[in-house]
Amino acid sequence: MKSASAAASLQSGWARWLKLARHPIFATIANALGVFAGLMGTLYTDDIRNAFPFQWQNLEAYSAHAIFFWISFLIFAFTFLSREWSVDKQRVESEKRLEETIRTMPPRGFVLEFARYFEQCHKAVRALEKEEKATREQIRPIVRVVLSSIAHLARRFDGAEGSMYAANIMLYYLNAQSWRDNSGVTSELSIKFVERDTATERLPVLVMDKTLSASTKSVPSGTQPDPDMNDLPDIALPVPNEDQGGRTDDGKRWRVLPGAPLTFFTLEPNAYQDTEELGKWCREHGDFSESVCSQVDQYFGQELAKSGIRSFASIPIASVDDKIAIGVLNLHCNRVGILNDPGAPSQFFPLVRPFTTLLADSLRKYLSTKN
Repeated sequence: MKSASAAASLQSGWARWLKLARHPIFATIANALGVFAGLMGTLYTDDIRNAFPFQWQNLEAYSAHAIFFWISFLIFAFTFLSREWSVDKQRVESEKRLEETIRTMPPRGFVLEFARYFEQCHKAVRALEKEEKATREQIRPIVRVVLSSIAHLARRFDGAEGSMYAANIMLYYLNAQSWRDNSGVTSELSIKFVERDTATERLPVLVMDKTLSASTKSVPSGTQPDPDMNDLPDIALPVPNEDQGGRTDDGKRWRVLPGAPLTFFTLEPNAYQDTEELGKWCREHGDFSESVCSQVDQYFGQELAKSGIRSFASIPIASVDDKIAIGVLNLHCNRVGILNDPGAPSQFFPLVRPFTTLLADSLRKYLSTKN
């Protein structure tokens, strides 16, 4: 422990020294020492020549001039090399930052496309706000315009013009009965990926609303639902109660399913590059039984899911000051590696935040309106 602490302290001290070496005053001092050593070498050449090679045991035999020369020379050499090392390190770091910035920049034309889509969505949502008695049938097309815009932007960001991207929404309900009351559906809600003997009626859930979906198969202004959603089975996913923790007691494993539930719980976007790996994620990072992990494998292993949902990302739908999301936006595509670019966390997810705010405003009105 002591050796590790000493090494950390030494490393920290060396980092501070290199930072100091980049200061202009440091360069001035180093150059002054070099000039001083050169002056001493010119004035006392014989004394310095006689003192070479330098031997510590004969220190008293050397003149003060020779000692001062060698001390100033060694200090100059150390300060000069420190500055060169520091400047070179700073240059390498700058090159890496520039390279990272270039790699994470949005594709050409993305910003203009973003502005056009956002203007279109903003106008639609603000027009909806003026409708005091808007019905769900009026709200759904507006939500789908926003979803379609996000799907097109995600495909543009990935540079995957030949792939199909789609977006859908999962809304949060306190329990299954709350969903039935809001949707007007009387049938039982089928909640996926729960442990055996779980009282599912009491579980908070995220429920996918198939009418709130869109894909790049239609133009960004299209108002029709994603046609592929009709072929997929209904899905509702459990989320923890507000007073429950999302991790095991040791903090090493998640008790929250990956994707929409984890995004809802953390209020942070996340992406999964290959849906065939989700079962493996549950086994390695989650605190789930083999039964649940197998259900995840089976669901994403079916042909309908494999052909259309090869990777996906989940983004929380919440306004700026919200402490709990109203739901989750799911983006998926028919290829592996959605939003796999290094710029996705720092560029794409923050950029679509205005769109999710528009969605939050529309969905609040949607949920407060009777079906």
